[in-house]
Amino acid sequence: MELEERLLKLEEHLLENNHIRIDTKNPVHNATVRWVYQGEKEDSEIDVAVKVFQIPVERGDQRDHYMADVRREIKIYENISRKQNPHIVPCLGGLVLEKLDFAYIVMNWMPESLQQRLQTGNLTVEESIEYTIQILEGLAFIHGQTNGPGIYVHGDPKPSNIYIDDGLIKLGDFGHSRIVLPIGESSHGRFIGEIQTRADQRYEPPWDTKRAEAKPPLAYLPRVESDIWRTAEVFVEMLGIMKGREPNWQRVPEIYRSDLESLKKDLLGADEPEQMMPNAEFQSRLRYIKNIPTVIDATETVNGIVSSPADAWLSPEQIRQLYSQRDQVGSLIGAEHAKTQGLTAMIDERRSADTALLTSKLQYWQGEPKEATTDIATIDGTLAQITEAMEVNKAWQH
Repeated sequence: MELEERLLKLEEHLLENNHIRIDTKNPVHNATVRWVYQGEKEDSEIDVAVKVFQIPVERGDQRDHYMADVRREIKIYENISRKQNPHIVPCLGGLVLEKLDFAYIVMNWMPESLQQRLQTGNLTVEESIEYTIQILEGLAFIHGQTNGPGIYVHGDPKPSNIYIDDGLIKLGDFGHSRIVLPIGESSHGRFIGEIQTRADQRYEPPWDTKRAEAKPPLAYLPRVESDIWRTAEVFVEMLGIMKGREPNWQRVPEIYRSDLESLKKDLLGADEPEQMMPNAEFQSRLRYIKNIPTVIDATETVNGIVSSPADAWLSPEQIRQLYSQRDQVGSLIGAEHAKTQGLTAMIDERRSADTALLTSKLQYWQGEPKEATTDIATIDGTLAQITEAMEVNKAWQH
């Protein structure tokens, strides 16, 4: 059966069995043995993407390996998509059609890839950070999924496999995904299924390059750490600083520059997977950098309040403002972050000093004799103020 006839049969199959209409004469992506079509799911009126694989016609090991790879991709993608994580392109199913020498995967249509966005112009630093955080959240979800003793890895996060849907990042294309059987806390164990081709070498970590360039070449090993390295490379690409061999940080606002330089060095300075920054730490540092303007403003506010004269206690309003600033920073970058802890230490130091002053004043008003000429209303008012300040101090202590 000729290719055109088989493609028409595929159209008929998709329409009859999946209620999906595509035009195989007009792929949106055309590779040698695989195509992507935009279609419509007529029973729900949603746009879909149909990824079609052409199976080698000749019977033998090559055909068997290819079908096994496609079946694995379909199964992994369906399993990962089943929990409907917002950072995963939804998979609507897939099938191998041996008689037509085709296989296909149906997924939601994504209006734009990160690659397309980068081709239209540079992203802002804020967008680059936010998108990278979302990529890492998607990868954390994938790496957290288990299959027996194994965990999933994506294998090839790169701009053409990352999609933007109304500001939300979604990961797709699971062709290099595998189930890894880890050893200890790292993903250096065996993996299920052979990998015939390397993932995109532009984003390849040095440990994968070493294996590929060994004599003889060693098999590619999917790892959690490799997913993180590739994401770091994508992040640098989004920042737009690598126009030559050396990074140009001038397009990065000065307020972020030193922290981003340090992060890039720590991320891409790893020579071995054991040295790779964990996902959670990568996210934490990005969240801090993203919120540097807020942290700076909060720190200045706290400094201004705690630096007020020590012979006058802080008012309840000032105390509330201090802890409100601290809590805002904590909600953005984490309560355990060094900057949040630093604000807490500053506030606690001033609060302790105020507590000592307030206690002394309270003891005076409650126990010492007063001059007969003292305005009783003023004394009562001051006593009330002291009591309220102490109560607020105590309430915010923890």
